[in-house]
Amino acid sequence: MGRLDKIKRELMEESNKRMLNEQEEKYLVSGTKFNMFGSHRIDIKIIDKSTSEIIILVGGEGSSEKEAYDKSVEEFNKKIKEKGLNLQPPTIDKLEKNN
Repeated sequence: MGRLDKIKRELMEESNKRMLNEQEEKYLVSGTKFNMFGSHRIDIKIIDKSTSEIIILVGGEGSSEKEAYDKSVEEFNKKIKEKGLNLQPPTIDKLEKNN
């Protein structure tokens, strides 16, 4: 039974990786971070590469960059779940900086 569970888990992981790769080919995930007067804002968007349409745009604000990022990622995860997507948010280091 343990071996069968391991095989099932491996198959699910491989299937999830494949689906993630297919969706990453279809969508562009990007983000921007702003810092104005000690207030931080982070926006994350998903763009359909074939139509250039922004299909999801979320943002979060906070007194620190991490607080704003965490709020944005929480909203991002809600929206992708609603749309049935399996995408990852950009890391805080990958966000474009605008001041």
